[in-house]
Amino acid sequence: QFEYLAMGAVLGTLLLLVTHCLIQSVMYRDLSYAWYALYGLAMTLTVAAATGIGGHLLWPHWGQWNDLSQGLMPILLSAVNILFVRNLCAIAPRHPWVDRLALAAGFVILLLCMAFPSTGSAHKTGLVAFCLALAAVLTLLLAILAWRRRDAVGGWVLFAFLPLMIAVAATVLRLQGIFAASWLSVEGVAVAAALAVPLLLIAVNARSRDRHGAMTRVNKLTEQDALTGLLSPAAFLQAASAAKHELEPGVLIEWQAALSETRSMVSS
Repeated sequence: QFEYLAMGAVLGTLLLLVTHCLIQSVMYRDLSYAWYALYGLAMTLTVAAATGIGGHLLWPHWGQWNDLSQGLMPILLSAVNILFVRNLCAIAPRHPWVDRLALAAGFVILLLCMAFPSTGSAHKTGLVAFCLALAAVLTLLLAILAWRRRDAVGGWVLFAFLPLMIAVAATVLRLQGIFAASWLSVEGVAVAAALAVPLLLIAVNARSRDRHGAMTRVNKLTEQDALTGLLSPAAFLQAASAAKHELEPGVLIEWQAALSETRSMVSS
């Protein structure tokens, strides 16, 4: 019961963050939050499958899916993880070949995910271990390259993923028969995910703030004259039209006449 209480707290936190980021994505029209929500949902389902909570509470009557989800969900999470970190670190301008490699690896793992149900039982464990290891290596590479150019997002990604990488490494070694099953290799992934996902939200917020700041600077370039710093004619007319609602009725007639004259001068 205490174990289920802890796992319930982990899954509840993950679902709360997924819902929050879906709302943020719609409000700010920012795909970074949508990627985060997809990553959080994949992490939630993977934790539920790996801990057995999914088979107990979510899909107790789907025996075949319960067997497949133990290996299928980690592979799917590996692909989503690579694509999410690639979008978050945004290293394409300086390291385009690494960016293309991460994109190709993400889609290859998705294909392996679709081929997993028809893979022989003798090769399923090796396939899961390969996908987890590839996702770990590419995630660290993307984060280090972003961190080296003094990008705070890269530092947050490294800080968030290091405990998860240790837990995933223990899981891979357990799948290969090197380590015996233990708390670290079974429940450690869930605990590390509970630590990593909120920290990644900080990185997503930092990246979204940077992108919105860049968009604001670009918009100001289109609204201001580059030589004088004054508002462009279109921006001036928009501001003047918005300001007329705050004028007194007696001044409004003169303001409208001046505004019409300004429009005619701009059009000419």
